[in-house]
Amino acid sequence: MFKTVGDYLRYALSKNYISETDLYTTDKIVLGKIEPHIKIDSKLSLLFDRMNNKIGFKNNPTNYDGKVFCKSRIVNPLCWHNGKIKRFSEIEPGWADIIKEESKPKEYFLKFDR
Repeated sequence: MFKTVGDYLRYALSKNYISETDLYTTDKIVLGKIEPHIKIDSKLSLLFDRMNNKIGFKNNPTNYDGKVFCKSRIVNPLCWHNGKIKRFSEIEPGWADIIKEESKPKEYFLKFDR
């Protein structure tokens, strides 16, 4: 999502369909200014379709159109255990390994179908 929306807005800025000042307004205003150009600009139309999930994609590290890094999130909640408050990873040692592995940022290599 971040990649496709960013590409769409960057392209619209480069073509002067919107200005940087427009980015400080609302989504509705920005999209409204870009919309008239979709039918006459084939690249903008393609980016619009990608942004709206009308074009599929795969994670392909060997052949990709763009890379995306995503911050990982994981929960290690407090629990009541044997009369004390502890983190779940203190109660279930395997959870600490999961937290360590899943906390690493994820990198995706997006290859769009079109």
